[in-house]
Formats: sequence, structure tokens, C-alpha cells
Amino acid sequence: GNKNLQPEKTNQVSWSNSYEFSFNDFTVIPTIDLYYNDVKDKIVAIPQNNVFLWSMLNYGKVKIEGVDFKLYINTFLFNKINIDLKLNYSYQKVVDDEKNSLTYKEILPYMPKNVFSSILTVDYKNITFGYTAFFVDKRYALSENIESNKLSAYSEHNINLSYKLEMNNTKYISNVNFMIRLNNIFN
Repeated sequence: GNKNLQPEKTNQVSWSNSYEFSFNDFTVIPTIDLYYNDVKDKIVAIPQNNVFLWSMLNYGKVKIEGVDFKLYINTFLFNKINIDLKLNYSYQKVVDDEKNSLTYKEILPYMPKNVFSSILTVDYKNITFGYTAFFVDKRYALSENIESNKLSAYSEHNINLSYKLEMNNTKYISNVNFMIRLNNIFN
């Protein structure tokens, strides 16, 4: 741990808007969040000599600008198949705003600018299929935004299939779920 770690102090301005469009068996909910933060003593975790040993430290002044887009879609097909789709995109610029710092205006370590995720769920009776995708843009391992500190972008794709066995005639167990999951299927 870091016994000299200070709590973060943040001044934040944000605006959010969401609206629901529904008709018949179809629902769409788009959401947007815009935000700006001035942070004093921003807490950041950074690996030290070993990837499994991280240290917490404070950055004096940090500026954060960002926007989050979310889209939720739900529909029923043939009154039997429920489909849920959740899409999330975040753009966030997190920079050192301490004018005396050697890394002034540089992006903080492990703070990607772009992150995208999606979750698709399809339910039919007692069977559920799920697919998730996650993308993280390049980021830097250290404070200096130089090529040797750059960490590549990556993505992860997972699928799962489950079956819910309803056991209504037992006293102690109401349902048993069976699931098979494959993680990171394209790597």
C-alpha cells in the first residue's frame, strides 16, 4: 500500500439525457452522458517491478473530458423469443494537468481513450444464448506517452449457452441452471 495516498477531490460538470421509444414488442433506449472533471490527487494504479504487484499513487492535477453513449434494444419475436442488445461506447481523455509536471498534457497510464462493449442475449423458453464483445483502445503503461510505453488495443469475445431446468415439484430446489461458456473465442 501507499501510506501517503491522498483522497481524490473532484469538481465535475455533467449532462445526461435518455429517452425511451416503445412500440408493440420493440423498445429502444438511447442514452448520452457528457462530463468534464477537474481532479486533484487523482488515484492511479501502476504496476511496479512486477506485473502482479501494483502501487497506488496520486497525480497532482488531472483533467478528464468524456462522453458515454449507450443503446438498449429489446424485442420479442413471434411472442416467444426475447432479444436484448446493449451497446456501450465511451470516449474519455484523462490527462496530467499539473503545469510543472514533466508529463503535462500527457494521457495517464492505463487510461484508454476508447472503450466499446456489447451484450446480446437471446431467450427462448428455458434456453438462453449470450454473446459479449469488449474492445479497449491502446493505452500507455507509464506516464510518458512514447512508443515504448504503448500497450496495444485488444478485444475479447465470449459466448454462452444455458438451460434452466425448472423443478417446481421439489421442496428445496426451484431451478437448476446448466451453462457452457467459451471465453475469448477469437484469441
